[in-house]
This record gives sequence, C-alpha cells and structure tokens, in this order.
Amino acid sequence: MISYYRVGDLFFSMDGDGKYYDACADYFSDSARTLGAEDKCLLKIHILNQKDKLKIDEKFYAVSTTIAFNSDTYRVNAGQYIYAVKDLFDPNAPTEVWVKPKKGSRAERICTAFPFRLLLGHHSKYIGFAKRITNYTCLWYIFAITLMKVDSVFLHSGMIGKGDRGIILTGTGGCGKTSTMAELTSKHGWKYVAEDFGILSLDGRIQLMQKKMSIHGSDVKWGNERLITAVNHMKPMSRLEWKLKKLLGGNPRHRFKPSEVYGNDVQESAPVTTIAFLSRSKGVSKLEMRRIDNAEVTERIMNASFRELKELYELLTNIKAVGGPEYTKGYPKVSELETQYAKILSEAVTHATTVHLTLPLNVNPKDTAAAILKAEG
Repeated sequence: MISYYRVGDLFFSMDGDGKYYDACADYFSDSARTLGAEDKCLLKIHILNQKDKLKIDEKFYAVSTTIAFNSDTYRVNAGQYIYAVKDLFDPNAPTEVWVKPKKGSRAERICTAFPFRLLLGHHSKYIGFAKRITNYTCLWYIFAITLMKVDSVFLHSGMIGKGDRGIILTGTGGCGKTSTMAELTSKHGWKYVAEDFGILSLDGRIQLMQKKMSIHGSDVKWGNERLITAVNHMKPMSRLEWKLKKLLGGNPRHRFKPSEVYGNDVQESAPVTTIAFLSRSKGVSKLEMRRIDNAEVTERIMNASFRELKELYELLTNIKAVGGPEYTKGYPKVSELETQYAKILSEAVTHATTVHLTLPLNVNPKDTAAAILKAEG
C-alpha cells in the first residue's frame, strides 16, 4: 500500500503493509493528500516488517558498526529499529528512507503486555514503533534536511495564522510555545498552522505542518479550555496514564493530532508578520520585550532548531572521520548545512517584526499572548 502526504511545499510518500505501516500511516493521517499530476515526491518512506531485509552496499563502519555507509547511502542501527537513507544531501535527487523494526528483548516484550504497559506508559509495539521513529533522532531530521531542497526551513516553533498575518513563536523546549498558542487560538481568533516542527518557505510564508503535538500537564494547568477538552477526550487508557503520572507528582505528557486539539481551526499558510523568540529567566519578575534585528533572530532560531537535530552531528562527524574523500564528498559538514539554512531563513524573515521575550519562570500564557499581540500591533 502507498499513501501520499504534504508538509509545506514538500510532498512525500509512504508505503508498506501490515500493522507497522498502519501505525505510521495513522500518525501522518492529518497530512494525507492526493498527489496531483504536477506534484513530485521528494521524500519516499518505506516501512518494512521485521522479516524484511535491510542491507546497503556499505563500505565503512563507524561507532562499532552502529553507522554503515557508502558514497550516497547510510544505515543506522538505532536499537529498537534500523533505518537507511539514500540521497539525503543531494539537492537534485529525492530522499529515500527504509525503516525496519527490530525484535525487542524479552524484557521489552513483557513491558508492552497488559497490565505493564498501563503502569509504564507503553502501548502496542506497532504504536510504539511509530512513536520512536517520528522524533528528531529519525524522521524529523530527515524532513528538516529534505525541506531545504524546496527552499524551506524547519523551525523549532509554533505557528499560527489569521488571514494574511502569521506569527511564529520560537525558542528552546519548555519556553511556553504550546500554552501561548492555545491562548491565542482560543481567545483571539488565530488558527493553527504548526506546532513544534514549523515550516517557513523562502518567500516568507509559514506552512501547515500537522505533526503530532505534545501537551504536558504544565500546559494544561493554566486552565485553557482547548487543552482541557483535548485531555478530557483522550482514550481511557491514555487518560488513566495521565492521571497516574500526575498523582505521582510527574508532568504527564500526551501526543495529540492537531485535529484533536484545534479541530477545523487550521490555516494552510500565511505570510509571517511577527516572530517572537521566547526564553525564561530567573532574573526577571515580569515579562520583558525588546526588538531584535534580522541577524540576531536568525542566529537564535538556527541554534534553537539545530539543537533538535543532534543526530546530524553524530552522523556527519563520524562519516567524515572514518570515510575517505571518495566516500564523503556527498556528505556536507554541519557548518555547510547551517550556512544554507541561515541564508534561507534570513531572507524569509526580512519583512517580519522580530522580538525577544524574556519570561519569568512561572508566567501566565495570557500575559505572553498579550505581549505578542502588542508586538503584532
């Protein structure tokens, strides 16, 4: 079976059969599209089963055979799954990815059996597989690099739109993006465009990205009705896990499809008009806002975003260290990727209002939203 999807200006396909494929297809279901005659897939994802073979014509190994590679393809043994990627860094060729689940240890199989999965927060092995590969150590860094083939960049951010205006909320994890987005969409008429994995194209437009979003108990505590409703409509087992973790003093987390939180309050794209970089500080008692220039916002966003792509550093530095010139010329340095990224980003945000918000450690999202609307003007 093969399905087609769209994220921003990037079309991708996913094929496979069986329950591993079904779990991955469900994860991306909000992004499903029909491929038009003029549309071209620049990313092809193949979901394999445990019995399928995954072998490349490897020439070198790194990190005790964890990484194997040749001149255009590399394979990574990621523990519970293994994946191979071809032509990720070739701007003129589609990226191709093969992902294969591995048989878990006996202990892992026990932990995914009821009632242990209830106590430990595990689901079926198929859902677990989809959750493991849809993170920044696998598919999302591959998406981030492939997007640059269509002159778009990934931003670790939340994005919302309102007609011909678009806001980007960016920063490192835990800075309040999710709760602030919920406030702006619930009370001020803005619509969802992206959360966690934002896409910005060279022409300065934010693009719809329906990646699953993580909501934490710390986001819900401020009483936003949209987030509370989403949590209350979780499946019984997920609600029980949430309550149990909260009872034990933890900060529960659950992944939601955007449609489960925002419904039809979604916008395909919008020109970016305001960018707010959020950071928390123990040294302030109230929210502080200042204007920043293009160079500073580009540098801050690039650092916050590439921080999520740690797998790239591990991969490229090992390949460069082990392989000779014949086998590494197709693999860029991370600094080269950063330069390409910064060039696209800097041009894309040229006409936006850019501000830095320094937030107290415990700030109400309503106050953050008010400051952003003030900057939006």
